Amino acid sequence: MNIGIDFDNVIVDEAEVYFAYAQKYTIETLKREPIIIDRGDITHACYCTDLHNWTQDEEDDFWGKYAFEIMKQLKLKTMAKEIIEKLRNDGHKIIIITARSEAEAEYMYETMEKTGLKVDNTIINAKEKGIIAKENNIDVFIDDSYNNCKKTADLGIKTYIMDCRTNRDIKDDNIERVYSWPHLYYKINRLKVNKGGRE
Repeated sequence: MNIGIDFDNVIVDEAEVYFAYAQKYTIETLKREPIIIDRGDITHACYCTDLHNWTQDEEDDFWGKYAFEIMKQLKLKTMAKEIIEKLRNDGHKIIIITARSEAEAEYMYETMEKTGLKVDNTIINAKEKGIIAKENNIDVFIDDSYNNCKKTADLGIKTYIMDCRTNRDIKDDNIERVYSWPHLYYKINRLKVNKGGRE
């Protein structure tokens, strides 16, 4: 199968670094206490905007200041590399589908090189992930953003949402939730078995 995987907060653990920098920005630049509006129903990837009650201008300013600092510090999620290797050894093709720009993708490639993470293809500047997944014959798609997951699921692509603090309350019968890379591997293997008609 062709498996499309988002990079940030799915392959790398962006949340911890992103959250710390969001707190720093709120305290040092906006000069206010970073009181968190704890929500588990955020549908998009830039969730710190909602958690900190930023305006659009504040969000844009934050990314202008800290985007590259954050990207330099990201580490692979636990077992991400190991499971991706297993999936490739099982005969699946792994395609990273990320909204990162060309400049932002350089840090992604650096992380992959440093960690030895190998995939079959990378697609950057993927603003419309559903359309891109369809065009690239993706059979299975994984993302942490509900908006991206919904767009792929609506096109008939088997879709999993990677669980995180900000999407935990979102429920959708067409999208299955996974809690870790071993859980994703289990689900994909079950999907293979089900497709073969054995279960």
